[in-house]
Amino acid sequence: PSENSFSEQWAFKNEGNMPYVYSTNDADIDMEYAWSIETGNAGITVAILDTGVDYTHPDLTNRMWSNLAEIADNGIDDDNNGYIDDVIGYDFAESDNDPQDIHGHGTHIAGVVGADAYNGTGYAGVDWNCKLMALKVVRDNMSSSYSDYADAVVYAADHGAKVINLSLTSYYHSTILEQAFAYANAKGVVIVVAMGNNGDSTTHFMAKSQYSI
Repeated sequence: PSENSFSEQWAFKNEGNMPYVYSTNDADIDMEYAWSIETGNAGITVAILDTGVDYTHPDLTNRMWSNLAEIADNGIDDDNNGYIDDVIGYDFAESDNDPQDIHGHGTHIAGVVGADAYNGTGYAGVDWNCKLMALKVVRDNMSSSYSDYADAVVYAADHGAKVINLSLTSYYHSTILEQAFAYANAKGVVIVVAMGNNGDSTTHFMAKSQYSI
């Protein structure tokens, strides 16, 4: 990619000269080898279930999914899906149509997945062409609920997402979330959930998904 900060993305390509004390030579996912085969598909939508997404970010604005059945800012549920003006996604945590991120975590995740690799600035995502559906499931006070997660999973599956990413963890089982996962799986959606940080290999999301990373 032509992005001016790509050399800092040690997780994608690390030749051992990165400015991080924990960085070791070749501790990366060798993205350049993958990009030589495939750089992404604009027909694939990835739903980001998180603290929201800063959809005005220059590395993300061109990557945002759009609900073409909805007319922006007219106060009407044009597509009769139960959500008003859900043009780029929805804020399930606050029950409104603005999934803006004030904490940055969801924006970071969206960037890892699909930051624009064609604008010559910033960073590159894994997928240079996919669309990003912003589904906010964590409130601004950082509280959240399984019911919001489940509603967002169903929304993503019903609106064409091929991948659902939840970089979130929990130690408690949720029947409603597991049912939502099963619903999305039945539609052929790939679900990816977090596995915990700090080297912890225990799966924290106590609802079955296809992949835990």
